[in-house]
Parts: sequence; C-alpha cells; structure tokens
Amino acid sequence: MNKSSLILLLFPPFLLLAQEQDFQLWTKVGLSHSLNKSVKLSFDQGYRLRENAALSDAHFSNLSIRYKINKPWSAAVGYRYINDFDYAMQMEVKHRLYADLNYRKKHKRWEFKNRLRYQLQSEVTLRDKISATYNVRKTPLEPFTAFEVFYRKQSLNKWRHTLGASYPLSKDINFSLYYRLQQAINSNSPQLYILGVGFDYDF
Repeated sequence: MNKSSLILLLFPPFLLLAQEQDFQLWTKVGLSHSLNKSVKLSFDQGYRLRENAALSDAHFSNLSIRYKINKPWSAAVGYRYINDFDYAMQMEVKHRLYADLNYRKKHKRWEFKNRLRYQLQSEVTLRDKISATYNVRKTPLEPFTAFEVFYRKQSLNKWRHTLGASYPLSKDINFSLYYRLQQAINSNSPQLYILGVGFDYDF
C-alpha cells in the first residue's frame, strides 16, 4: 500500500460537501460456510432505513461464492436481489451482478485489504475499496477503517469512508458496528451519515 492510498484511507476529501444530508441505519445478517480450503459460500440479508432512519430505503438478499487463489489473492462472484423504495415509497425490484478481485496482506497486528469490484446493475460501476484492521493486544476487539471509490461512465461517481470495530460474540458469531460517511460527486443526492450494524455467522 503506497502513501497516497494511506492518506485517502485515513483522511478522505471531506471538503466535498453536499447541500442536503440524511442519517441512515444499515443492518445486515450474514451466513458463510467453507465448502473446502479454497471455496467459501456466503449469504447476506440486509435492511436499510433512510430519512433519519424513519423510512425503508432498501432490503436485499445477497449470495456470493469466493475462491482462494493463493495466500494473498482471492476472487468472488455474487448476485444481489434488491427491493428498492423511492421517495414515494413505491418499491422497485433490482438485480445486481458483481465480480471481485481481493488482495490481503498482514503486517504484525495489522491486516490490509484491497477489493476491486466490477458491478452490473442497469449500468456498469467499478468500485475500489482499501481497508485496514488492527488486532488490539490481549483482546479480540478489532477496530477497522475503509475508504471506497465508485467509478461510473469513466468518472468518479461516489466515495465512502468508514470507521468501526468488530468483536466475536462466540467462536462462530461476529458482531460489527461502524459509522460511514457517503458522498456523491456532481449529484443532487444527499450526503449520508450511516450507522451500520452487522452479525456474521460462520459455520
């Protein structure tokens, strides 16, 4: 990871402010199962609230399969079925296909990841996400941070910056809590302040 990537990860461009703002609540429950040493199957169920967490924004079901190429590299493909609600609370069904290329590097108590995603949902979006996780000494608590950019029609469309932490509730169940800032570029979409909660069960 180069110095410019670390700067973007820790200090995103907060000067790009939107005229409107909204607080949202994102929740997710995930299940995953390793078919063998190289292949893992995952299913996620998510629900999102908007308008200061008062109205439904979307709920989705996500199925993916990941293949471990070698120690640092892995690839994944997935499908997401989405029920999306507009401002009139009319629901629209959307479908998303995606393919990921993942890189992971551990250094002492740090773990760095880079995920490059090709996403198809009515149009093509390229997403690049870098993240860093720290294993706190003498505790299973793991704080993390991430920064992700979205490219659409060959231009920067949106970015997200996330700060959070994960904690294992048991050997197989992991709890995560995060705060995320999302900013659209050259759009009337509001700036989003997002509180996220997740439970993941690996069996």
